[in-house]
Amino acid sequence: DLINEIATKAGKKLSALIQRQLQQWIAVLPSYIKACLPISCCIR
Repeated sequence: DLINEIATKAGKKLSALIQRQLQQWIAVLPSYIKACLPISCCIR
């Protein structure tokens, strides 16, 4: 929620960059960590 709030206030280009970086970070997490985190809303 915090990252989404910051991204919303930062503008479209920066928001897109933050979202891509977050998605890339989530993508490389081991599946056992992903299973423990409520991050399904962030993965597209």
